[in-house]
Amino acid sequence: MISSLTFKQENTIADEPVVDLLTYLNNMLDVAVAKARLPSGQNPLQQLVLIIADGRFHEKENLKRCVRDALSRKRMVAFLLLNSPQESIMDLMEASFEGGSIKFSKYIDSFPFPYYIVLRNIEALPRTLSDLLRQWFELMQYWRE
Repeated sequence: MISSLTFKQENTIADEPVVDLLTYLNNMLDVAVAKARLPSGQNPLQQLVLIIADGRFHEKENLKRCVRDALSRKRMVAFLLLNSPQESIMDLMEASFEGGSIKFSKYIDSFPFPYYIVLRNIEALPRTLSDLLRQWFELMQYWRE
């Protein structure tokens, strides 16, 4: 799966690379679930999708729909947001038009992933990933009981 992803794509404002990625992953994971179903019809797989990126994208509304779709399929989608101290995503503002006037709001307030971690120091990535996986396993154990 990973071998089909590259960093050579040229994107335009009309492209939706993260939406495309989640759609692709959902389809691929649906196939894995279909193959793993038990005779009782239950799905023995617990699926976690981790995305590590800077969190800056323009396709927020479509992305919110894709994330809801993944969550409705009982997939956990977690976003590890690599933050830059020089241009922190926590300080980033976005503009929208409401009633003919411009409204400014914090970018992170409309972040399309409900489960995200803002990683301020890249050296903390291994520890953060292990904490996230530990919490996810604990949550899966709780859901099974």
